Amino acid sequence: MKRIFKRIKKSLENNFALERIYNESKKIEPLTINITNITTKISNGIDGKIPLSYRLGFKDNLGLDSISEVGLNTGNEDIKKSFSARTGIRFNPQSSLMISFNESVSSNINGYNIDIRSTTRDYIGFGSYLSKGFPFSNWSFRVGGLEKIGFIKPYVSSMSLEHSFSGKQNLSWKFNEQGIMPINLFNISSFENGNDDYLQFSRISRSFSPLIGISTTFNNGISTNLRSNITHTLDEVANGLTYISDNSILATLTYNFSKGIRFPLPFSERNIYLRNNMNISLNLDFSNKTEEGSKDKINFVEQNFTNTQKSVLRITYTLTDDITGSLFYEYRQTDTRLTGRRIDRDFGINLNVAIRG
Repeated sequence: MKRIFKRIKKSLENNFALERIYNESKKIEPLTINITNITTKISNGIDGKIPLSYRLGFKDNLGLDSISEVGLNTGNEDIKKSFSARTGIRFNPQSSLMISFNESVSSNINGYNIDIRSTTRDYIGFGSYLSKGFPFSNWSFRVGGLEKIGFIKPYVSSMSLEHSFSGKQNLSWKFNEQGIMPINLFNISSFENGNDDYLQFSRISRSFSPLIGISTTFNNGISTNLRSNITHTLDEVANGLTYISDNSILATLTYNFSKGIRFPLPFSERNIYLRNNMNISLNLDFSNKTEEGSKDKINFVEQNFTNTQKSVLRITYTLTDDITGSLFYEYRQTDTRLTGRRIDRDFGINLNVAIRG
C-alpha cells in the first residue's frame, strides 16, 4: 500500500512540474525570423531572344551582349538581402521584455562599373565618441503594476516604468573596379575590415529613448509622465568625423476635475446642468544638443551647441456643452553658439459659445 501511495505522490509531483514548465513557457514570445533575398537586373539594348530560364530566375547570366549604340550604360544590377529576428518575454500582462535584431546589405552595379555597397545592422556603440562597438540586438523593457508597492499604493492608482534601447550602424562603400567579393549577410564585419580604404560614409547611432520613462496616475486625478532621452551619433566621411550628443527631459503634468452641477430653473419645470469640467496640463521640455567635429579623427572640437527650455501651460474649462473656454501660456528659451540666446513668450484666451436655433 505504501508503494502505491508513493507512486501516486510521485506522479502528481511530476505532473505539477510539467504544468509549471508549460505555464512558464507560455510567457516566451515566439521567435520570428525573416530572411529576404531580392535581385533586380536591368539590361539595356539587348538584341536577341531572352532565355526562358533567365525570365524565371533559374539563370543569373543573360548570355547576350548589348548593342554598341548603348555605350557603357548597359544596365544595372541591384541586390538586397536582409535578416530579422524578434522574440521576447511577457512576465505578466503589464510587464514585458522585447528583443529584436535586424541587418541588411545592398549592392548596386551599373554599366559604368561603379559598384555602390551599403550595410545596415543593429549595433551597440560605446567608449569615447562611440569608438568601439559590435553588432547587438535592440530591446524594450516595460514594468507595470508598480502601484501595488506598499508605500506607493495609498497615493497611486497606476504606475509603470519603461526603458528602451536602439542602436544602428550604417556603412557605404564605392568601388570602381570589378571582382569585389559580395558581402556575406552573416559576416558583415569581415567585409568591413577588408575594405576600409573604400569606405565613403559611416554612421553609428545609439539611442536610449527613453532611458527612463515613468507614467503615474494619482488618486486625486493628477497624472504625470516623465521621460529622459539620450541620443549619440557619430558620422564619418573622408574629411573627418562629426559627433552629436542630444539629451532631453520631457515632463507632462495633467489634472482633470469634473463635478457636474444640476439645479432647477426658477418658475419652470426645467433643470439646468453645468458640466463644470476643468483640465489643466503643464508640459516641460529641456534639451541639450552638442555638435563636435574632428578633421584628424582623433581630437574633437565643439562646433555648435543648442540649449532649449520650453514650457506650456494650458487650462480648458467646460461649463456646458455650448460654452467652453481655454487659456494657454508658452515660454521658450533657446541658446546656441551661432545665434546666442533668444526668448519667446505666447499667451492666448479662447471662448466658444454655440448658438443653436
